[in-house]
Amino acid sequence: MAETFVCLYCNYTHPIEQSTLEHAIPQSLGGAHAPDRFKLRNVCKKCNNDLGAFVDASFVKSWFVTNGLATAAHNLYDGANEVPLPLSCIGPIEVLGLAVPEDYIAEAWVGPSGEITLWLRSTDDRLYWYTGGNPRHRTKPSTVYWFPTSDDPERIRIGMQSVFATFKNRKNTRKVIGAACHGFPGNGYPPGFDAPDETDAANIVAIRAQMKGFRGRLSLNAHFDKRFICKLALGVGYGLFGDAFASTENAIELRKGCWPKNQAQIEVRGVSMSDSNDPLLERFVTYPGAVVLAATSIEDGYALMTTIDEGKPFIVWLAPASLSSSAVHASEGYALLLFPSIRKCVETTFARLIGHRSGEWQDNALSVIDARLARAKKFWSELAPMPML
Repeated sequence: MAETFVCLYCNYTHPIEQSTLEHAIPQSLGGAHAPDRFKLRNVCKKCNNDLGAFVDASFVKSWFVTNGLATAAHNLYDGANEVPLPLSCIGPIEVLGLAVPEDYIAEAWVGPSGEITLWLRSTDDRLYWYTGGNPRHRTKPSTVYWFPTSDDPERIRIGMQSVFATFKNRKNTRKVIGAACHGFPGNGYPPGFDAPDETDAANIVAIRAQMKGFRGRLSLNAHFDKRFICKLALGVGYGLFGDAFASTENAIELRKGCWPKNQAQIEVRGVSMSDSNDPLLERFVTYPGAVVLAATSIEDGYALMTTIDEGKPFIVWLAPASLSSSAVHASEGYALLLFPSIRKCVETTFARLIGHRSGEWQDNALSVIDARLARAKKFWSELAPMPML
């Protein structure tokens, strides 16, 4: 008899050949560096692809999360990082005199030293809140205009790394520099940028004329995190509690919540990011530079709390008290801190996280992170100031 498995997300039986590696915590949130228990194999290829593009991406590419991850990376950047800093998104903007192709928008981004990046890209009304647009439009042509803010070689290097990393997987994206950088040979334009044509030259003039008055439009979907909360809790719950978790009543509801047709029917207890207003949670279930996932016991089971950098948490009921896990301490809970920009993670207990944050005691692994945060703060303070070009 052929070997089969039941997919965690769709609950259908598939031949083992359909099994794929699924990061219960998306790689963009640091999931590639999470413990192996969160790297699942009981997920079919279709669920992996579809939920990645329309659930994980819906969350990660939302304005708040995109910029939260950018701030987190900036807080840990000490000049020696292997991973380039992400750009922060301003949002879609209108520039008088800018030539924008039909069904395209101009989206403004800010680099690590305040560099302006204006991206002319295709739009998709179905996914209007996705910063960077539909992830399946990578092959569509687009144009990036980059405007540095300083002649300092270090700031130029960091800014260029961010731009090249952001668009490295977009082969049809032209990159045009909007200001000459002193210190580079020839005409002052560094390698890796395309020669501007007549349209580019006119666009650069239009952008520079209005650069100080840019105003972005914030495109938000109030329910952008609902399906993601269900998917994350389902994957993390399975990673922590194993097969016994997959058949619990809450897991069944979380599984329903992964799919759009069930949104009006699910009964999942929790609080979304937009509804969270508990200052104690925001103080202690957060960490600068980190994506934090904390599981703690409550009256009738376990709850999962998640934050990015020091932003608002979302909370979801995870598992009944009847379950146990070698990873979750019965009285102190569980905490995982992911630092995607430096490719590290710290596993500890929820109690130790609170103790370290409050200064009651010291967690050695988090003390190493604290030293990195201090070096990053010093690095940015000692960089040359940013005279405008």
